[in-house]
Amino acid sequence: MEIITAIGRGFSPEKAMLLLVGDNILHVMNLQEFVGKSTDQMERIKGRIIGEKGKARTNMENLTNTLISIYGKTVSIIGSPDQLKNTIDAISSLSSGSMHGSVYSKLEAVKRREKLEKLQLWENQDVF
Repeated sequence: MEIITAIGRGFSPEKAMLLLVGDNILHVMNLQEFVGKSTDQMERIKGRIIGEKGKARTNMENLTNTLISIYGKTVSIIGSPDQLKNTIDAISSLSSGSMHGSVYSKLEAVKRREKLEKLQLWENQDVF
């Protein structure tokens, strides 16, 4: 059922099939929660999330290892539950007016912390 919803929210069928891999889930955010019914504000927020030539969306996808689709009045995200939380926070921050640089810095810090935690797991394991 989520695959059909993902396709309907703007994901390609190939990307929607990633919902079958691992613990990936689909989350749909309604942008009207941030702007109400103002179409001008809606376009502004969508523009902030997409960025110039799609750069902001691509940066967020790369920093969070998620897939993002902006379609109509919604933003849809495919990823694991942990990844979704960071992406939702980033999109909420951008929608509330935060600067792109500060959002990226926060995502980079989270990514660094996760990488360090993985390294700690490897260091703490006995090889033999």
